[in-house]
Amino acid sequence: MPYPRPTDVALLKLWLTTDALIGYADGDTISTWPDQSGNGYDLTAGTAPTYKVNQLNGRPIVRFDGVDDYLTGTTAMTNLINVAFGTVFVVFNVAAVPATKQLWTQTSTPDTRSEFTSATNLDSVNVQGGGGGTQRASKIIAVSTWYVHMWRNTGSAIQNGLDDPIGVSSTASGSSDSTAGFFRLGANSVAVPTIFTQIDIAEVLIYRANLSDVDTTKVFVYLLEKWGTRGDPIEQARNVASRRLDIFRQPRLMVDQAVPLSFLDSELLDDINVSHPLGPGTRADLGWGIERWRRRPMRLQEEEIDLDGMTVKFRLGDLRRSAHTYRETGVPLRAMDAKREGVAISGIGAARAFSRLSPAWTPNPGSCAIVQVPVGLEKVSTDGILIETAVTNRCLRSSFVSGTAGLTLVGTGVGGSAIAATSSEPLLYDTAVTPQCLKFTAGTPHSTALYATWPAITVNSSNTLRLSIDHLDSTGTGPLNWRLLRSLDSFYWNDSSSGWQAASVWNSLTATPTTSTIVRNLSNRIVTAATTTLTLNVGLPSSGTDARTAYAYHVQVENDVPFATTRIVTNTATTTRDVEQLRLYNISTRRVFPNTRGTFLSRVTPQWDAADVAAAGSSPTIFRAHHDASNFFELKYASGSTRWEFIAVSSGTTATAFIAATPASGTQYDIATFWTSTEGELGLANLSIGLIVDGVIGTNAIMSALPAESDSSVLYIGSNPSNRAANASLVDLEFLTSVWNTAEVTSWGST
Repeated sequence: MPYPRPTDVALLKLWLTTDALIGYADGDTISTWPDQSGNGYDLTAGTAPTYKVNQLNGRPIVRFDGVDDYLTGTTAMTNLINVAFGTVFVVFNVAAVPATKQLWTQTSTPDTRSEFTSATNLDSVNVQGGGGGTQRASKIIAVSTWYVHMWRNTGSAIQNGLDDPIGVSSTASGSSDSTAGFFRLGANSVAVPTIFTQIDIAEVLIYRANLSDVDTTKVFVYLLEKWGTRGDPIEQARNVASRRLDIFRQPRLMVDQAVPLSFLDSELLDDINVSHPLGPGTRADLGWGIERWRRRPMRLQEEEIDLDGMTVKFRLGDLRRSAHTYRETGVPLRAMDAKREGVAISGIGAARAFSRLSPAWTPNPGSCAIVQVPVGLEKVSTDGILIETAVTNRCLRSSFVSGTAGLTLVGTGVGGSAIAATSSEPLLYDTAVTPQCLKFTAGTPHSTALYATWPAITVNSSNTLRLSIDHLDSTGTGPLNWRLLRSLDSFYWNDSSSGWQAASVWNSLTATPTTSTIVRNLSNRIVTAATTTLTLNVGLPSSGTDARTAYAYHVQVENDVPFATTRIVTNTATTTRDVEQLRLYNISTRRVFPNTRGTFLSRVTPQWDAADVAAAGSSPTIFRAHHDASNFFELKYASGSTRWEFIAVSSGTTATAFIAATPASGTQYDIATFWTSTEGELGLANLSIGLIVDGVIGTNAIMSALPAESDSSVLYIGSNPSNRAANASLVDLEFLTSVWNTAEVTSWGST
């Protein structure tokens, strides 16, 4: 099914697309960019930008050199946007982002525009009349990365969207001061431009309307699908490649069937639903019956005509295993890399959006060194797609980016004892993140405690916290220890008894299994009782083996969740890793969630123990098919009930299937959910929902009705609309159009 066109949404006033640039060769200059809206609002060049072929998803783009290139419209801006509302979309990539350079603007003063304000920010800007001033809605971007950007004035707010019609930033606003002048790309607003932007642009759409969320989603789906701006450049080839992988990965049932010659109009590769009383597995739970859900989905592979018998022989390939609306492996297949590149995806053309407004750090599945993943790019762990909540590392100087700077060193020089930054291998991080770690050398004799003191750590009383330290006992004669002092009452944390005490206490890290294996050691949950500051010491207490050596690589204190998440690198200030969201737009022309009946499969590896999330009162979400607040499906771990729950909400009425469980951090679980239609698949009651974990089926429930779909529904992977993240890795994730039984799920779990 082709993607929707911009003209499917009303009040399109300007449409610039490189599809309209016919007859250009690579490097040709563009004197006119013709408008495809039908309004004739072409842009003409001051100094002409250049046409570049095969730049994005195999398509050409227009390149502005940042020296003198720009294009200006031929119609008054008031014909494009109203003083009170308007919506602008631009597909762009910027090579460098110095402040106060425009993505687009209008040739008047004051001007409404989208403007780069720093090396990491793009603002939607509105200049309000009546002395109302200038309002900005900001988004963080990365250079040399393609985005779909939305500027929208709703009449009451100015909004900024990047690759996402839902996660917009918004600032209260009002009418624009002026819609005079003309629309411009590549330069500032003055009549003879003086500031130019080095930028690539693929497509521009302007609507003289405050588009609804439904229409905004349609435009984003069109642009994201057409240009494939996120992830791997060969995104649209994955559907074919991934389905071929399915063929090789899964044994496929082949059936030869003779049918009357009247069936000769069937074409090779046609999909056919087959009923047959002698088909393998004719029991109701596997299909092949007359009812629609029992008919076996097959694909025509070969046909042979028998004129004597007036029949045609079909060879049919079974599709039940691969009849999915969406499938994602969650691990890189092309290259072992921490960024989502080469992950096999197949589906029906879903627009897929990922957001995280900060860098992240995760082990590279290939080298195992921790690398930095840029803003807005997904990270992939060895266990799959990892979706995490927002967390701050409150410990400064976490990873020794500046060596020992900022640390206070105690006990050095006594008997040859020393603490020093070193780049000796093994290293935890890729050297582009930090090239060193901290080496502790005990004295001879080791009669004085040797330790480093970190800058004061400010924590609040609302949550427990977790301390994690990556370390190595390089001589195998005694690991590092840590000590935590609370300024509130000068008490020390005793990790063995999980409590505070007046006497000083050193807590030993777990011994590393070898002298070359780096281990991450987690404290118990630490309760601070009140907002306070903590002082952390890490080192070697007095006594023990002389001249022993040990290394520290990373120190993290998390006060946002009661379990350890992936590393967050700090130096002179705390660092927050932003919340992550992965969404598939489930609009009417692109349904990726099989609402009528279906099965969800995934292997889930949580970062948390059941007790951890119970202490926080949180319920990590694995997926949510969100039609609206009163109609949705959701799979989550309900910590208050210590069970996995699969819920269906239909017009506000909730049905809950569940299975008791106490998940453990780092353990992989094979999880399946299913939901039936009014036909009662598998011989179950109509509108049943169920849950299977590691081959064990839970307690089913009955829906009052199927949740009602909407044209703006969204499938959240690893979170929900409230950013309740899974904090787990997901691999082999599938949504199938058939209802699987326990035997099929168990068979999938064994592959």
